[in-house]
Amino acid sequence: MDVQDVGEIIPFSKKAISGKFTGTNQNDNENNTPIKLKDIWPEPTWLEMLDDGVEQKVIATVYGVYHSLVKMPHRRRLKICGISVSDEMWEKSFIEVINVIKSGCENATSLEDIDRLRLVVKERYPDGSIWHYKQYAAGIMTKRSFRRVFHGDDYSERYTRLLPHLDFPATVNPKNIKLFPVEMHENDKRSRGFYRLCEVNRRSYSYLKELNGKENKFSTYTEAAEFLNSDLSDMFSVEPKSKEKPFTPKKVLDGIKGVGEYYTRTPEELMIQFGFRGIQFGNYLPQKERVSFVSNTHYAFTMLSELLGIPKKWIGAGDLGLSFGARGHGFASAHYEPEQRVINLTRFNGAGCISHEWCHSLDSRLMKKYVGTEGTLSDYLVKMPNGFRLGTKNDKSLIAFMEIVKACTEYSDYTTNARNISRQSRAPKYWDKPCELVARAFESYVQDSMVMLGAESEWLAFGTLESNYKENGKHPYPTSSDRIRINEAFSWFLPMLFQK
Repeated sequence: MDVQDVGEIIPFSKKAISGKFTGTNQNDNENNTPIKLKDIWPEPTWLEMLDDGVEQKVIATVYGVYHSLVKMPHRRRLKICGISVSDEMWEKSFIEVINVIKSGCENATSLEDIDRLRLVVKERYPDGSIWHYKQYAAGIMTKRSFRRVFHGDDYSERYTRLLPHLDFPATVNPKNIKLFPVEMHENDKRSRGFYRLCEVNRRSYSYLKELNGKENKFSTYTEAAEFLNSDLSDMFSVEPKSKEKPFTPKKVLDGIKGVGEYYTRTPEELMIQFGFRGIQFGNYLPQKERVSFVSNTHYAFTMLSELLGIPKKWIGAGDLGLSFGARGHGFASAHYEPEQRVINLTRFNGAGCISHEWCHSLDSRLMKKYVGTEGTLSDYLVKMPNGFRLGTKNDKSLIAFMEIVKACTEYSDYTTNARNISRQSRAPKYWDKPCELVARAFESYVQDSMVMLGAESEWLAFGTLESNYKENGKHPYPTSSDRIRINEAFSWFLPMLFQK
């Protein structure tokens, strides 16, 4: 089964944005200025990646990959594998290869994902083929050398290997690091090696025999890196230096259950049955995974419509779009875009977030209906003066939603825990926003409802139980008496909210 986009085109996907720089005509670049790496792939915000729960080794590797890329297309005519490569060919290839690497890095959650990306690039532009030159399109070129992408030389890999030993990205500015451990040998490479901290250039390195009064010679790479971190960190540390890392609640999705091959659905079925205006897939989401996303999402929304007692068509209401691995980045599990009215699930972490993001879409839909502007009604009701006076419209659905918002946002252990999470140093500040409190409470209610009915759809709601988080005072979901009280509010007012 060939699974492709269906329905209305949803703008501003990653593949649509990457198509902005096609290099086919001057209209792609109105000022006819040279395209740069930062135009296609702005440098990631490394600290945000840490806050999103990405492992430091992965962040360090992506940093090394990003800073091993050439900043602009090459301007040197060369013949590679019998192909004469012009400036225009270099530019088109530069855009193409950068987008491939960008997409792979944004969806990477492990070092294995980066290794697979290396293979993808090599297989897509195989040695000796007419596309071989594209391996060099984003690599460093000097007067004496020409590097492939992922060449793996000491210069391009120096950050990848060193940064996991440092407090990166929390308190380290890698651009200020001048010294890197380099392996050396007394006589030849057959002798036992040792390491010195050296200034590394693309073709050479230099070192001092002593640093801070100590011999610049270490038996292992780790020993050299630890000395750099302990004795020489003043040159690259960012103040204030703090070792405290925020507790960021994150679902552990390993082994999450899906519906399996017995419940295969098509994008057309998903769109038509649930009233979505369009469904979109990322270019790098494999066909098998597309089928899995569609089938599991279909089952999840079937379960949700039954739990809420609403027609399936009400889920999308003819206006909501769905996107799988095609928007944003892989460092967030999922998100809802109110301006585009689309739910996006990332390739590796989107499972388990469907009820949460659908609640955001409902919140946004109600804002448009009752206030006439973009945003979320829960935020409006809590933050705007006299927001709850909207209830004077005597609309039973509006009043029902207001009661749900009040139950989720009134002072409680639930709101206190959310505030504690948000107020940590470097922590994301959205945990205690009214719309997030409502969406997480809705997730909890959905998961509890399924447990009570003996039903299961982990793609719909997962990881909200009290046992899922052990950090004292920082459980992101309602617990204990708060959970009972809020669940009762949903049970009572949801039927009123969805009444015809």
